[in-house]
Amino acid sequence: MIARSSRARGLEITKGFFKNYVKPYFEGGHKASKEGKPVAWVFSTFPVEIAQAFDVYPIWPEQYACIQGAFKVSVKCCEVAERKGFSKDLCSYARNTIGSLLRPEEAPLGGMPRPSLILAASTSCDTHLKWSQFLSKMLKVPYFYLDVPYNVFGATKEEVEEVYVELYVAEIERLIDFLERCLDTKLDKNSLKKAFETSAKANDLWMDIMELRKAIPCPMGAEDAWSAVFFILAAPGSRLAVDFYTKLKDEVASKVKEGVGVIPEEKYRVAWDNLPPWFNLGFYDYLKSLGVVVVIETPTITWAGRLDPSKPFESIAKRQLTIYSNSTLEFKMRLFDDLVKGYSLDGFIMPTNWGCRFMSVDNIDMKNYLRDRHGIPGLIIELDATDWRYFSEEQIKMKVESFVEVMAHRRKFR
Repeated sequence: MIARSSRARGLEITKGFFKNYVKPYFEGGHKASKEGKPVAWVFSTFPVEIAQAFDVYPIWPEQYACIQGAFKVSVKCCEVAERKGFSKDLCSYARNTIGSLLRPEEAPLGGMPRPSLILAASTSCDTHLKWSQFLSKMLKVPYFYLDVPYNVFGATKEEVEEVYVELYVAEIERLIDFLERCLDTKLDKNSLKKAFETSAKANDLWMDIMELRKAIPCPMGAEDAWSAVFFILAAPGSRLAVDFYTKLKDEVASKVKEGVGVIPEEKYRVAWDNLPPWFNLGFYDYLKSLGVVVVIETPTITWAGRLDPSKPFESIAKRQLTIYSNSTLEFKMRLFDDLVKGYSLDGFIMPTNWGCRFMSVDNIDMKNYLRDRHGIPGLIIELDATDWRYFSEEQIKMKVESFVEVMAHRRKFR
């Protein structure tokens, strides 16, 4: 595995993030489950604030799969699922979580807390439908699948047609009815208001932090971002999220004011599209040893965004409808335009994630677009977020070094 660099300047608040935040969060889920309180396995891009308004404890299967990757047990769990007939071509996050259920002794943190229900949406991933169905049948718990219309015209939040918003809001109303029946309770409007107001604060703080990363030198690197995004995804409507992001923003803003970057000499600023290799986050230290800093990642801003708590349903609808995993190639091009300019990028790293092909299908088109439109290179590398059988370190390092040479050359002509 790639060794860690002593030159990196990480953030204080994210040190020990797993021990201080992730582990206690999952322990809280186990405690809630044992006490008979509702726990939901909630998939990415689902409007988790609705579940939180019902006092449901949300656990993300995808985040648990990341933990399995970091603990280096993900391949074992994938192999367990594969021996049961699940294809090696299936999303590794799905194979991980299924494998952890089939062989719980391999599962870190005692496995995921047992759910009362499962909640998924179509906005992020085609696999969610069958993955959530299978888990529902295996665990014998009800599940809800939120069917979201595809943003066929690549509209922004300001442009999205009202009929799309109405369809999404209708799905939220169907969700509320489902939760009221499953939990045998009525939605408390004050709880809903509180959940969305808290989420709006957390999302505002997170997006402010992402804006601060535009500073030169960049004050916050990819490893810190991949850790810190935990709450904005799992529990944005919690006070814990607001408190954490308030402290994080203060620290990042302080670094900007002092002109302190991730490394002493920032040579090249790049963006990262898709998911990281959770089993080897030291890869980012290798980049930094070459003077390359990942200053923004598309997932950390795609699955977050500012909300209007005075219009909770319409606000969440417009945000979720117009994320790039639910939109056209042209939408993604405009997103990349904004990132290149806003973050002063020298290049873009675009993993072809074998476990998340849905998010990798347009890599070659985007690489060509970045070259023709902005005169910067794109680097396509093959990996899987949690299955290191697809990770060839030496081959990737050779590609990275060539990528750095191209960035150096093209900078002369920009």
